[in-house]
Amino acid sequence: MYNTQQIRGVFSFVFVRNPYARVVSLYNHFRRYGYEEDFHEFLGSIERIRGSGANGRFDRRLKSMSRPMITWTHPPGWPGWTRMFRVENFEDAVLDIKVSLGLDTEPVDIDVLPQDHSRRLIDKHVSGRILDLYSEDFELLEYPKDVPDAYQAR
Repeated sequence: MYNTQQIRGVFSFVFVRNPYARVVSLYNHFRRYGYEEDFHEFLGSIERIRGSGANGRFDRRLKSMSRPMITWTHPPGWPGWTRMFRVENFEDAVLDIKVSLGLDTEPVDIDVLPQDHSRRLIDKHVSGRILDLYSEDFELLEYPKDVPDAYQAR
């Protein structure tokens, strides 16, 4: 078994995602698999399962997938990772990881934004609901509370 100091001495990393982008992506994921409600209803489902628990297959999947990122990035008893990267800076992160591991430094070109038009879903009211649902992520992962332009409703 490894002790905390040994684990901290190993290069480890985690990717995090802007909470706004993450919840829009999650909504679009569920839509691809038959979810038919609008974005407001989707947020209501997340709020409901956080309050009363999950009933049924959809609720269990949604509960698991919609947990705050800190559930995975800051688990109890884990001494932590040595680097945190943001999905929004994925190409730079991959290059940094390659350098840290002594691999080739050929740049990568990956688009991490959704390819469809279904990302402009967040208005002022929705923004407040997402801030409430993911307050720990905004705080501990130091994400700004302003909605990125790519996700603002027009």
